Amino acid sequence: MSLKSALAGSNPPLLATTGPGSSSATVAPVLTARGITKELGEGAGRIMAVKGVDISLRPGELTLLMGPSGSGKTTLLSILGCILSPTSGTVEIDGTMTNTLSPEQLARLRRTHIGYIFQSYNLFPTLTALENVRIALDVAGFSSAAGYTRAEQALRVVGLEPKFKSYPANLSGGEKQRVAVARAIASAPSIVLADEPTAALDSENGHGVMKLLSEIARTQNRSILVVTHDPRTLAYADRVIRIEDGLIIGEDRGDHSALHAANSHAAPHSEPDAPPQAANSDDGEPTHGGPPTLIDLSPSGRRSKRRRKGLQKNTGNKKLA
Repeated sequence: MSLKSALAGSNPPLLATTGPGSSSATVAPVLTARGITKELGEGAGRIMAVKGVDISLRPGELTLLMGPSGSGKTTLLSILGCILSPTSGTVEIDGTMTNTLSPEQLARLRRTHIGYIFQSYNLFPTLTALENVRIALDVAGFSSAAGYTRAEQALRVVGLEPKFKSYPANLSGGEKQRVAVARAIASAPSIVLADEPTAALDSENGHGVMKLLSEIARTQNRSILVVTHDPRTLAYADRVIRIEDGLIIGEDRGDHSALHAANSHAAPHSEPDAPPQAANSDDGEPTHGGPPTLIDLSPSGRRSKRRRKGLQKNTGNKKLA
């Protein structure tokens, strides 16, 4: 089944397209951030991790946010995803200013507009691949029947139809990351944020995941932002934004395959299906244990938590504009 046909037929649709001749460069941004700063730590250890960043994300575009360890890229990703609040500046998502929202409203915005892909997969070990995708849809408010249908569609999109009933322990690293991609796109968010999605993967699986994300950006007309310092990802980008010491220092557009080839000899090599790395991000912050919606404490979130407990029991406890 082709990617496009696998995405069709759901409600709301997994597939979204622009009009004839449309271009991401001429489409209004789905996310706009202005003057973003973020201070971390206290006292003598207090640092300015992000220093006045402007950035916008458009539909149909895969953007890389690249920088060395400690450059502020993971902190910025968390702010754009409404996980962290900026010290100053504004984030606007689909016309909504996030700084005016309550915690429950922010959680609802995340569930509606943002999908997350984490370096360490963050799959529930006692749930199958299908159930791991389904549980995110439960949190997003889909009915049980609709949730399973969409979960199946999303897993087909990432090529994992034969693995519906497989548990994470029986999946390779590349397959686990594909489940994480399926979980991120299943509710048809307008934005997908990925934190080092290739870092724990060997070359073949890393290229496979990036090719998949590139296809999803174009075919689904989603805005995808990938935080990375892996030069293997360059060939798949529509835009590359470079960050250093908390500041945006440049932006490139167009074909990056030549640059990728020039850097390929310096590309990091990990063992196939290497386990996730340390529990801290490159900005010195703890990595997130999972999508923030999974710890939503709103009334609807508590109901979802009770439904998830039942599900686990039934599975055998097993700008730059």
